[in-house]
Parts: sequence; C-alpha cells; structure tokens
Amino acid sequence: MIQASVEQDSFRTLDYGWDYDDFQDSYIEEAGFHVKYGLKPFFTTRHDATENQLQPNDVIPVISNVNPLPRVVHPNDSVVITAWIEDEVIPSSTQLSYKINSGSLNIINMFDDGMHKDGVAGDEIYGAAIVSPTNFFDTIYYFITAADVNAQAGREPREDFNSVIIDPVPHLVFNELMASNSSAAADEYGEFDDWLEIYNPDSFPVFLGDKFLSDEAGNTDKWRLPSVQIPANGFILVWCDAQSYQGEFHSDFKLGASGEQVMMYEQTGLKSQLLDSLAFSQQTTNVSVGCFPNGILPVIVMQSPTPGYSNLNTGILSFGNNQFGIGIFPNPFHDNLKIVMSVEEIETLSIEIMCLTGVKIFTLKTDELQPGKYSYSVPENNLAGLTAGIYLIRVSGLKDHSTFNFTQKIVRN
Repeated sequence: MIQASVEQDSFRTLDYGWDYDDFQDSYIEEAGFHVKYGLKPFFTTRHDATENQLQPNDVIPVISNVNPLPRVVHPNDSVVITAWIEDEVIPSSTQLSYKINSGSLNIINMFDDGMHKDGVAGDEIYGAAIVSPTNFFDTIYYFITAADVNAQAGREPREDFNSVIIDPVPHLVFNELMASNSSAAADEYGEFDDWLEIYNPDSFPVFLGDKFLSDEAGNTDKWRLPSVQIPANGFILVWCDAQSYQGEFHSDFKLGASGEQVMMYEQTGLKSQLLDSLAFSQQTTNVSVGCFPNGILPVIVMQSPTPGYSNLNTGILSFGNNQFGIGIFPNPFHDNLKIVMSVEEIETLSIEIMCLTGVKIFTLKTDELQPGKYSYSVPENNLAGLTAGIYLIRVSGLKDHSTFNFTQKIVRN
C-alpha cells in the first residue's frame, strides 16, 4: 500500500543510503546498522518469546467477575451467583459457600452447564442459585472456591465474604399529576410543564436509580429515575417535559392531556417489576388529579395542586353529588351519620370512612342494589370513639367498569 509513496520519498536515500530494494527486502531481511531483524522475523521472535513466558505451570484456579443476580434482591427471590473461573484444565471442584446473617455455612456446587444463568455450557462461567431469606434487610454472605486436580484452590474474595442485602419490596405510588400546565407550577427554568409526583408510603427510604417511568406499554425502561433516595413518607417531583437535558428530574416524555397511562417499574437485573400505574382521561388545564389521602386510591380532582408536597395540605373537589344524588347528613357530625343516595343501575357498593392517613374506621359492602333510592346509617359505636377532626367518606362501585365513585370530607365536632 505504501510502495508508491516510498518511491517518491526523496529523503529516503539520505538515511543510511538505503534504496528501494532495501525497502522491499526489509520485510524478511535485516537492513544492517541498527535494524537487526526483518519485519516478519522481528514479530515472530517477539511472539515466541512471549509465548514461552506464558506457558502455564500448574497455577491456582483464577476466580473473577463475580456477579450476583438479580442486582436488587427481595425476600424469597432466587439469587444466582456467577463467576468466571479459569484454569489449565476444567477445575475438579467449584463451590459456593454462603450463610444468612450469622448463621451456619452452607456449601453448594457451581455449574458451567448453561442452566444456572451461566451463559452457555463450557464457557468457564459458573453459576449457582440460592433462595433469599424471607426477612428484608437480612444479608447473604458468600465466597467462591475452585480447586484443580492437584488440590490447589483459589478463593474469591481471598478473605472474608461478599454480601447481598435483602431489600424490601417498595410500594412507591403515583400520588399526583398535572398533564396540562399553563400557569399552575413552574420548573427551575420558569417553564410551565407537565409534572407528576411520586410518594413513598413506606417507613424506610427507597433508592430510585433502578426504577423507570414509561408511558408506553411494553417499554419498561423508557426513562430512568435519578440515583437518589426518596425518604420514608417522602415525595419527589418529576417534570414530564421531554427535556431530560435540563436536569435529572426532567423526563424524556410528556404527559398526554387527552388521557393516557403512566407506569413505574423496578428493574432487578433479571426482570421488570411493575410497581404502580395510573390511567387518566381528558385533563383540565391547571387542575391536578391525585390521591387523597396520600397514596390512597381512587385518584380524584384536587382543589389546588401541591407538586412535591403532601396532598393533605389541600382539599378535594367533592364530586358525585349531582351525578349519584349522594348526601351526607349531618356534616359536621358527632354520634350519628347518614348516607343517602340514588342508584340508577344495578350496582354493589362499598362505603368506607377513613382518617386522613388512610386508616379505615368503618366499612360496609351493600347487597346488589336495584335502581332506586337508599339510606344507610353508620352505627353509633363506630363513631363514638372518634376524636374531633377531618375524615373522609368514600362510596365506590364494586362491579367491573363501574363509574360510581364518590369521595367527600366530613368533620366530627
């Protein structure tokens, strides 16, 4: 490829007096002076010298690339530990030793058979599976050993243990969203974009870096949440503006004001686990929908938006009275409370009274109701022990695709 350039090089003959024939011969012959080898003999000599230095000499099996799967382990999950184990010949023994917390040590064999999440058979990747503990925050401690035919054994780690902590299953929920925002809440750039709020109802913080949001069915890892912790009973706000370059809390998709579904997934390394989903219909500009109390379904129209904060800081727009003819008497109440309603289709209803934290105080499931008017009184003994304050009453239909859904604040004096 360079012959033409060599012929045109007028400076070549000034260097040791070499001519074009010397260039042609240099591939297999020495050129004299400081060039002791032709190009091919030089590489052949280097290759042979290197190979002689690397001849195996009964080395101890080498263990590397140790990998637990899934990366996120929950109680009762099947945990697979894999490792790359190398030796001159197939090791005579490959074992996984593990214990739960400070318990006794268990020893099981590892396999390179393509049936233990170890790739294909014979690829020097070994795997073994164990069942995780039933209690979250327990810890699996483990190490791997491999022995050759001469009983020389390698260990990884060389001392102590690797560990896997059992994480509780998170209960993250979509708590509030606004899919049409023209002036209600601005992001850090002063832009009025779609947004949604995630709530952690658990008593422990939850890592978000392995969680994903999506508005496309089947696309379970569309947008990764930032690698931060959401504290216990905490909230985070995500701007759904398709401007992910604006920061880690800006997603790469928008919400559809005409209605759609958003989903939240956890990616464990072996599977996608749906954590929550929220389907919504046509939205009103600058009006949010959310859970009231926090994390409690159904999603309802909020009196005022509270992006990134508790929905208990606002109220709800009572809805359903005109549609279903529901009345709550008296309100405020003390020792007696009556619910009256009109039913236009055959329906079975659930009537619930709860405090603002979602704890249910009274629950009633009706018989199947024919169209007509009905009245229900809450037994006095269910009300007598209540402290003064704000409560919620919810009436909802139990049949598939029921549109009967009513929530209202009530006050005990």
